[in-house]
Amino acid sequence: MSTLIDIPVKNIQTTDVNPRKIDKTTAEFKALQASIDRRGLLQPIVVTAGASKDEYLLVAGERRLTAVKALKKETIAALVRAAGDELEAALEENVHREALTPVEEAIQYQRLIDNGLTPKGVAEELAVAQKRVTERLPIKQRLETETELAMARSAVALNRAIVADVRRAYAAALETIEALRAEIAEMSP
Repeated sequence: MSTLIDIPVKNIQTTDVNPRKIDKTTAEFKALQASIDRRGLLQPIVVTAGASKDEYLLVAGERRLTAVKALKKETIAALVRAAGDELEAALEENVHREALTPVEEAIQYQRLIDNGLTPKGVAEELAVAQKRVTERLPIKQRLETETELAMARSAVALNRAIVADVRRAYAAALETIEALRAEIAEMSP
């Protein structure tokens, strides 16, 4: 059972189970921050009870928490869940959204396996195809060192930035074409 409460942001600790890494400089993060500032938090974060009475561990919603902290808000809406399924909950929230990279998935699947699940158990827990899990696991095995993992994450981030730049350039080119068409139409008798 989960309970929805407002929690002081200073009482929430992040962990290393979040498969996503936050880049506060991206347009997506800035848009999230602006949305929270304008409309408030649309979806609560998910936490579990921490070691002390007023302490909580973040399970899901690190981007939202980071945006709320950047806005210097004192509290955040949170669902408090029972402890014990933090890895599964953090990964399940992210695996069904776009942009979780295969490297990030592989790392998290391996963490679940290291905690006692089989690949079939991981697939069942996260409601994904077992084939997806077994296809991702070799990625982690090939990228064993933290340096290789960091490089892979950087390459993915660079690819995303390039795609965003191409989309912007395409949109600008379309605007230019439309402006030229309008000028030509004005010149025509």
